[in-house]
Parts: sequence; structure tokens; C-alpha cells
Amino acid sequence: MKKLKKLKLHDLEASCDLLSPFEQKRIMGGKDDIFDIQGGRIAEQNGGVLLTTTDGYSCFFDGVRLTDDWVIGETAYQLNGMIHISYSWIYAKEYRFCVNDFLHEFGHYLQQLYYGSTFSYLYHVGIPSGWSCLTDPKNHQNQPYEKDATTLGREYFEKNKKHI
Repeated sequence: MKKLKKLKLHDLEASCDLLSPFEQKRIMGGKDDIFDIQGGRIAEQNGGVLLTTTDGYSCFFDGVRLTDDWVIGETAYQLNGMIHISYSWIYAKEYRFCVNDFLHEFGHYLQQLYYGSTFSYLYHVGIPSGWSCLTDPKNHQNQPYEKDATTLGREYFEKNKKHI
């Protein structure tokens, strides 16, 4: 008969280091709904996303969800309340997805609410934004709909943030 050996908690913890953050979330949480980003953390909860910044603020963004599915390269986009962020951008070694990038994507969500339908949003923002990103990436952030998204996201954060 074989003897069972006790495993120390420290030994078990060390084995988790063999899994990437992506794999750990898939095993422990079942889906990716928490992302450590540059300048904070975004976590899906209660029908929205809670942003907690490293400088001591939190803000709840109602109506949006997070995913790392259906994204190419180091990009992000918002469609129908789902903010798609590429896994490679979240965990990049150099320029990583940051708080301001999240605020910008939430601004696109607010734009979609303004336009009222997916078709109208895609016509006025989504398609022109995608085209701009592909054809003129250096000037992409200067497009009016991109500046508007950045402004809307930042204004929402400033109005709703709480010091923690």
C-alpha cells in the first residue's frame, strides 16, 4: 500500500508559477474578467467593470463587459458593450494597455449609446475608426470620433471616481 505524502502549501503555490496569468484565470475563474493593466486593474462585476487605479481611485463603469477574444495584434475595440482587449496588449512587456486606453474604449461605448443602434454606431464610428487604424495608424488618435471617445471616457471617470 502506498503512503500519502502531505504537500506543503508553499510547494503547491510554487507550482502555480508554471501557469501563465491567462491560464490561471481560465482554470480558477472560468473566464477572463479581471485584467491587471498599466496603472490599475479592471474587473468585471455586477453588470459592469470596476476600475481600481494604482493612485487610489475606483470607478464603476455600468453596462460594459471585458474579453480578450476576437482581437488581433495589440489592439482593442468596443462593440455592443463588450470591450475586446488583445491578450498580447494586456501582458506586453513594453507599452501595455493602460487606464487611459480603457477610458477611451468606454468612451466608444458611450458613443454607441448616443447613436442608439449598432448599425448607426458602426456607420458613424466603428467602420471609420477601423479604417483609420488600418490606413493611417499614426494619425488615428486625431480623428474626431477618437478624440470624442477619449473625452467622453475621461469625463465619465472624473465625474464618478471615488477615492479609496
